[in-house]
Amino acid sequence: MCAYNAVNGVPACASDLLMGKYLRRDWGFKGFVVSDCGQPPTSTVKTRCVTRRIR
Repeated sequence: MCAYNAVNGVPACASDLLMGKYLRRDWGFKGFVVSDCGQPPTSTVKTRCVTRRIR
């Protein structure tokens, strides 16, 4: 689960630096990153979303 706190002015959930460089490239994480249902309505950064049915 990612955080809503901002790092360098960008929410952690939407940060290419945190999600792309550190998490995916440096640490090799290949799974899904999720946020909780209480995402603040003030978040204006567009992010990529994946919808997947869990069976």
